[in-house]
Amino acid sequence: NVTLRSVNGKELAIIDGIGAQESVVYVGNNQTGVEINGFTIKNGYGSASTQFSNKAIGCGILIDQYVNAKILNSNIIDNGVGSTGNFSSSSSVDSYGGGIAIMSGSFAEIDNCIIKDNLANDDAGGIWFYNGSGGGGIINNCYVVNNSNPNSNAKCIQWSGTLDLTITDNTFITTPHYQGSSCLLYTSDAADEEDS
Repeated sequence: NVTLRSVNGKELAIIDGIGAQESVVYVGNNQTGVEINGFTIKNGYGSASTQFSNKAIGCGILIDQYVNAKILNSNIIDNGVGSTGNFSSSSSVDSYGGGIAIMSGSFAEIDNCIIKDNLANDDAGGIWFYNGSGGGGIINNCYVVNNSNPNSNAKCIQWSGTLDLTITDNTFITTPHYQGSSCLLYTSDAADEEDS
């Protein structure tokens, strides 16, 4: 078990990835009982995941394969290839999950978080679940706003594969001047989803 918990809360506990071409927080394969609680995570670029060795995945937070994690009471802001804090929007690097990426077989609970102003050049400016066979997540009481992706579908949340995903009591906002399609939630495959 790994717990990363701030003492003074997310406004004072800032993890800034500016200048480093990797995810601000990376959780490796097969980790259980991971908790990230009470941080501002910003200016991440994305790391190679087990499934994608040549792409920038999970610019703010990358949860790699077969992980059980909680992301609580945190701000995930201004991350991504092309984000305002770090890199040029003309970058040719493929990026997925500007704020958070959750890879195959992983389960992530995301609660009471702000996921804002993140960018992915490809899928999901906000949160990306990839090929979620055996995985899934809970997204609860989050504010997901003004995330961008100029080349694909969902600005807020996108997933592929069979996924057990519960989405409750969240606010999703996007505005026309933010790049990408107007789709807030998008899936390319069948999903077992609850939405309330």
